[in-house]
Amino acid sequence: MGISKKLEIIGSVTGVLGAFLLALNVTASGYGFYLFLVSSISLAVFAYKEKLNFLLAMEIVFTAVNLLGVIRWS
Repeated sequence: MGISKKLEIIGSVTGVLGAFLLALNVTASGYGFYLFLVSSISLAVFAYKEKLNFLLAMEIVFTAVNLLGVIRWS
């Protein structure tokens, strides 16, 4: 399995886990933003490697939003 496929899997799994954690609305829900951050960075690198420019642009924005979430929940 190549690095692009691993990045895609990591990004997808951490994104889903982050969404579930935030949706639970429990004390630890803020950690969902850390999972989202891992997801958006992984998918941004994947998009860059695969030359998926619009996905890359979206993941750059998501990374900034997730950093804001990490800062606000910390």
